[in-house]
Amino acid sequence: MTHYQHITNLISELLYKHDCVIIPNLGGFVARRTNSSFSKGNDVLYPQAKLIIFNKNLIHNDGLLATALMEKLVINFEQASQHIADYKDYIQSLLTVKKRFELQNIGLLYTDNDNTLRFEAKTNVNFLLESFGFEPIMAKELFLEEPTPVFKPVFEDRKAIIETPILQKRSYRKIAAMAVGVPLTLALLLFAASTKPVKPLLESSVNPFYTPEK
Repeated sequence: MTHYQHITNLISELLYKHDCVIIPNLGGFVARRTNSSFSKGNDVLYPQAKLIIFNKNLIHNDGLLATALMEKLVINFEQASQHIADYKDYIQSLLTVKKRFELQNIGLLYTDNDNTLRFEAKTNVNFLLESFGFEPIMAKELFLEEPTPVFKPVFEDRKAIIETPILQKRSYRKIAAMAVGVPLTLALLLFAASTKPVKPLLESSVNPFYTPEK
């Protein structure tokens, strides 16, 4: 019985390092990698894992289990192979009588109503070394809210407006009137000076422009 417990523990140790451990003429425990997952039903986040399934078609002796047992118990290969054969017979006898055999830290082998061999793996054991120390944690799913659109004012570049000084238009009519009116006034004055009625007035001392003859 002591050897049987050694073999069960050894299978568990080998599953951390290998993806398949076979019990000759019984079946093989196969590791299957799974990604981290989230259970919406109970809000639990599970890390990456290496879960174990059982394949009853893997019955050939690949020597892995026998070699590991030989090194652990310091015995030869033939003795290790015989211990594994006795271990297999012990499991089959319990399955016949009790319909079940539990492998510590691995899972449960049992036969159903149709006498078919089945396996139920332990869910609390993770054989993936990269996830060592990681446990399932309670977590709530986060829902990302759509961001509220932010409207930014768009500024257009406007060209600089250069004001051109407006030149004041000169009144050409006034200039023309002065050009005509000044000569006309002078002519009228000369004409008036030449006439006799006006001459005494022009030659009077009241006129500032008159200079008496010496």
